[in-house]
Amino acid sequence: MEQTGRRIYAKIWGMARDIQKLFGKRLRAVRESKGISQLELAERTGTMNHYLSVLESGQKEVCLKVLDKLARGLGVSLSTLFRGL
Repeated sequence: MEQTGRRIYAKIWGMARDIQKLFGKRLRAVRESKGISQLELAERTGTMNHYLSVLESGQKEVCLKVLDKLARGLGVSLSTLFRGL
């Protein structure tokens, strides 16, 4: 039973990592399509450009509060940030 639980956890964790990476790619694509640098978006959202780099590379999960700031900073809807995921 314990092995099954570990496999399920590993599968879910892997799916979460995949979503993080996909979101990061989407964030970068939207930002670049708007002609906005990471530094400019960081200034617009009150975040650090290093944090944006980590998000875009899929190394960190993003919280709802930051999602809202990113959408506003990019001038897009939240659904735009998730399109294609």
